[in-house]
This record gives sequence, structure tokens and C-alpha cells, in this order.
Amino acid sequence: MDYSTVVSLSEQALVDRALAQPAAFADIYDQYALRVYTYIRCRVNDVPTADDLTAQTFEQALLSLGNYRAEQAPLGAWLFGIAHHVVSNHYRAQRRRQWLPLDTIMSYESDIPPLEDIAIRNETNHRLVQAVARLRDHERDLIALKFVAGLTNRQIAEMTSFSESNVGVTLYRSLKQLRGILSDE
Repeated sequence: MDYSTVVSLSEQALVDRALAQPAAFADIYDQYALRVYTYIRCRVNDVPTADDLTAQTFEQALLSLGNYRAEQAPLGAWLFGIAHHVVSNHYRAQRRRQWLPLDTIMSYESDIPPLEDIAIRNETNHRLVQAVARLRDHERDLIALKFVAGLTNRQIAEMTSFSESNVGVTLYRSLKQLRGILSDE
């Protein structure tokens, strides 16, 4: 008989005895409590919480001891599986309960601009798009290359049939025309 069979038999004997006499569960607790607590304490950075979660682990183990099967997993692995679920459920419940006090929330500044600012910006953008649409095609292209693509006049000249100075002059005139259209509105 190899060691794993002896361990399984002794673990199964512990479980059988605890099922027959619930007070015998203390033997299982004595054998695994420190290791289970140490595992939970590594996962939870609070001694009282680790104590509570260890107690919950052994309570659940006692309540579901009839479901333990030695052939499926060693008793320690079964207990650590319960401990893992208890800790996971603890953190899941914490996430649900983590409400900030209203005073704290009120002190935060939002990254989202006020609705009035958004509406003004949308209206300005709409007016700008309409004004750009009134320009000639090559003027719109140059504005898009300069301000949307972020290219320099030299890069625009290399891409188009215009000279660098022609690009600059056309952009200057186009922007002046846009200012005029927008100020007329």
C-alpha cells in the first residue's frame, strides 16, 4: 500500500468519524485550521476578517461534510477549495457594498464637462463643418491635412501638386474665409 492510499484512508476515516459523531469534526479542524487560516490571512489583509472567514470555511465544511469524496480530492484540497470560495464571496460582497459617502462623491470633480459646454461645443462644431463645406475641394483637403492629420506645410506640399509656399498661402486665405463665414453667422 502506498502513502497516498494511507493518507486517503486516514482522511476518509476522519470524515466518517465526524459524520457519525459531529464532535469528532474537531480532529479535522485541529489538523487543518492553522493552514487554512494562514491561506486566508495571506488573501485578506485584516486579522478579524481572516478569523471570520476561517470560521465560515469550517462551518461550510461541517455542513457539507457528507458531500466529501476521498477519491475525488484529498481532504486538505477540499477544505482549501471551500476557503477559496469563502474568500472570493467575501470580496464579491465587498465590491457590492462599497458605496462612497455622498460628501466624498460631491468633492470629486468630474472629467465630463457640463452639458452647457458640450452643447456650445457641438453647436460650434456644427457651424464650423457647415462653413468648411462652403470652401472649395482643394481648400477643404488642405485644411484636413493640416489640422486633422497634423501635417506640416512641407509634408502637404510633398503629397500634393502645390508648392510649400502655395500651401501656406492657400491655408491662410481659407482660414480667413472661414473666419468671415463664421462671423457673418
